[in-house]
Amino acid sequence: MSKRSGRWWISIAATASVLALVPALAGAAPVPAGQPDQAALDQALQAGGEAASRVMRKYGGRQELKQGAIEPMTTTAPLSTIDSSRQFQARLSFPGSNRFLDVMIQPGSTGDIATLIVTQDLDFNDQMDSRWQAPAPVSGVCANGVIMCDPGTWNNCRDFLWRADSAGKVALVPATPDRLGGCYCVNNGCGSNLIWNNSAILLKDLGGGIVGAIQAANPNLAISSVQSTPVTISYFGQDMSRPATGQNGAGGGQPAPPPQTAYFRNPPDLTSAATATATAQAADNSSLYSQVVNTFGTNMQRRTCAIKRIVTLTEVTFNDVLLPLGGSLSSFGLCGPECGTLVLDTTYKLGQPCRTYISRFSFFVKRPDLIQSVVLRNVAFDDHLKILVNGTEVYKHGYYFGQQSGPTAGCERSTEWRYTLNKDLTALFRTTGQVTVEMITTIAGGGHGLANIDIRLKPLSCDVTDTINDTCQALETDPSCSLYDEKVDGVQTFRQGNATGLTPLPSARQITQGTCTRTLNYDWWQKERVYMCDARSFDFSTAATRYGAVVDSVVSGGMTYQDMRLVGGTWQPGSGSLSMMDFGSHAECEMACKTRRVSSKDQALLSGPVSQAQTDPVSYDILYHTCQDGACPVGPGEEILKDCQCLNEFAEAATVMQMLRQAQKDMICSDGVAK
Repeated sequence: MSKRSGRWWISIAATASVLALVPALAGAAPVPAGQPDQAALDQALQAGGEAASRVMRKYGGRQELKQGAIEPMTTTAPLSTIDSSRQFQARLSFPGSNRFLDVMIQPGSTGDIATLIVTQDLDFNDQMDSRWQAPAPVSGVCANGVIMCDPGTWNNCRDFLWRADSAGKVALVPATPDRLGGCYCVNNGCGSNLIWNNSAILLKDLGGGIVGAIQAANPNLAISSVQSTPVTISYFGQDMSRPATGQNGAGGGQPAPPPQTAYFRNPPDLTSAATATATAQAADNSSLYSQVVNTFGTNMQRRTCAIKRIVTLTEVTFNDVLLPLGGSLSSFGLCGPECGTLVLDTTYKLGQPCRTYISRFSFFVKRPDLIQSVVLRNVAFDDHLKILVNGTEVYKHGYYFGQQSGPTAGCERSTEWRYTLNKDLTALFRTTGQVTVEMITTIAGGGHGLANIDIRLKPLSCDVTDTINDTCQALETDPSCSLYDEKVDGVQTFRQGNATGLTPLPSARQITQGTCTRTLNYDWWQKERVYMCDARSFDFSTAATRYGAVVDSVVSGGMTYQDMRLVGGTWQPGSGSLSMMDFGSHAECEMACKTRRVSSKDQALLSGPVSQAQTDPVSYDILYHTCQDGACPVGPGEEILKDCQCLNEFAEAATVMQMLRQAQKDMICSDGVAK
């Protein structure tokens, strides 16, 4: 790799100066066609050189770039103009505290998270003062907790929820399955190598659940940044309730950032705030949002959709099971939400000839599955009695039934009969439709008829109806779209076009609608998807044809070229020329040299002095220097390996980086086997 030389930067600055001088040259005396104004070009070249020199002095070295640009944009140090005549604040982001939370995981041979350690800075004084370790291996991860099972299996599982005390110290507390959400299995009982393949997702879910518990105890906590490695995740933030002290306070003595904690207590405000921001940006024609929207319109490549399970609870009443339709010489009343009594009653008749009376009542059976029993409890009559259900005789006493013109010996029995029957009629109410109960009483001289029927229902709850609202169907069947991301109940099952191997576990939720409350368990509740679809295509073939004609015909050393233009659907040839100023010659890179000097390895590690691991007692430090006036500035004890030239050490740098990468992998071991 090579670094551009100062001469190259001067040429670039001169080109910019030429463009800046175009308006000034507009009123100058005309020059011959095709020939630039050399005096103006010389002036531009000189101005460009001076500007480049100032920039090089300000930002030309590593130390200068750090002091002049990087530190002012990331610390409280002021940023100054190129000539240092003015200073101002230009920090890109609000400074966060040191990390307040570390989460570390270590997989075991069974695939479980063998070690889970949480360390915290509870008082935001830049010192970790709380350490908590999971008491057992973790087999499943949830958005707000974990699941611990027999290692390597999904047996004897226990559910735990993240909780933080008033000081913010976090730990796990026992929970029921319906309190957890977005759960998935990570051990060998569900797959192989799931933790290593998805460690970033696991850490994000674990850290998110822990931070959520801390923010529930302290909503003034605002997260400023997150950093992670394959086995750790660290959170940086600010406690907005703590006063700024200038060193370790919420803002380090700086003005506090906006109170984003308001969104924690009222999440819908976040959506409205985002909509308001998008609306404001859309109205600003100069904003990046407006420019992108106006360039590509609504035909975006990224399409989002969701598949939601919609549950409806409907309270079931007596009339939803058995609807009373009414009748004659009868009455029906409820004795509770799940029971009722039908009374068939022939009013006492006195001094009448032999005559038949009919008491009748009808029901419409809607839900025969919810009828527990229908029982003919008792009867009382004088003289003859018969009871039918939908024409089927269920009870009869006596033998004389029919209309008569007067009393006869066969009709008058001169006795009142009373019986407790408890006869089961349930089978006659097991069919959906109308059911009619009739009591036929025949009386001579004087008498009556009475029958009581008890109806009891099974315990009534609430009907559950679940439907699927699928807004992804069109994208799923569109051949120009492919699934890019998917989260099922918060579990990342698809990421960047590839399956993660993580599967959400069935979860329970308590649903309350009106007077109905049910705890329901489903395999999934909501799927959030992102599809990548082919956007409208742009045809650049015309521009490519013209570009090819111009580029392929440029004469070396000048700007004479052949052209092709599409006019009225027909390609027409053309030509042109352009004279350029003489920018002079410059080196393609910054001259550098490579040296070495003997190094004394006197460092000590946990394993002992570094010198004990050396195979050769003599080792060297490799150094690179920028050449000065064509000479290599060799330091004391240095030996030149490569003198001033355009150095290209890419192969060596790539080899060193690969060695470091492989060594870093060897350092992460959980069961003695290198991962």
